[in-house]
Amino acid sequence: MVETDDVALGLDMAIQLGLLINEIVTNAFKHAFPDGARGEIRVSLTVLPGERLRLEVTDNGKGMPEEATDSLGMNLIRALATRVEGVLEIEGANGDGGTRVTVTMPLHGD
Repeated sequence: MVETDDVALGLDMAIQLGLLINEIVTNAFKHAFPDGARGEIRVSLTVLPGERLRLEVTDNGKGMPEEATDSLGMNLIRALATRVEGVLEIEGANGDGGTRVTVTMPLHGD
């Protein structure tokens, strides 16, 4: 499921955000639903006060294992979050069920 506010982004920001979303969703598919398990991934993009933007990707899967927090995919997510000047938060990276990845960043629109 995808939910988004109406927002205009500059080309570079749109590309970086697309790469970030792709990597987070790929990680969710890879770790949250092993052996073909079914589940839900939600992507939301919200405009916040003060010219800020929040990207949130959640899943209802098995949770991200501890060892995945230092994987190539997570390192790429950290790098992409830095490129958009974002603050990265990860909840549920303990394997107990469900994961939420949030990146809050400045809004660089057109």
